[in-house]
Amino acid sequence: MNTVSNIKEFNEYCELITYCNQDDDFDQLMGDWYFFDDMNNTIYSGVFSNDNSPGASRYTWHKKYNSLQEYFADCKIWQEQKEYSLEYIARHIERILGEEIS
Repeated sequence: MNTVSNIKEFNEYCELITYCNQDDDFDQLMGDWYFFDDMNNTIYSGVFSNDNSPGASRYTWHKKYNSLQEYFADCKIWQEQKEYSLEYIARHIERILGEEIS
C-alpha cells in the first residue's frame, strides 16, 4: 500500500475483483472489472482483454471519495453492470440455436 495516499497495489486486492461487461470478439475476451475498498472509500476499476490483464497499470484506475453518499451511489452503478454484455449473450444463444436473434 502506498501509505501516503492509502492507495492499494493491485496484488492486495486482485483476488477480490468483480468482472463485468465481458464480451468476446471470437478470439479475444475483454471487459471491465472493479473492487470496492470500503475502508478507504475508494473504487478501483479497469479494463482487460487478451492484450492486457487486470491490474495492468495503464488500464487500472482508482477514485477516492470524500462523500459516503457519492461513494455508495457509484458502487451501486458498478453493481448494476451485467457480468456479460447482451451482445455476448445473444451471440452464444445464436451459436446454440443455429439461427440469428434479431
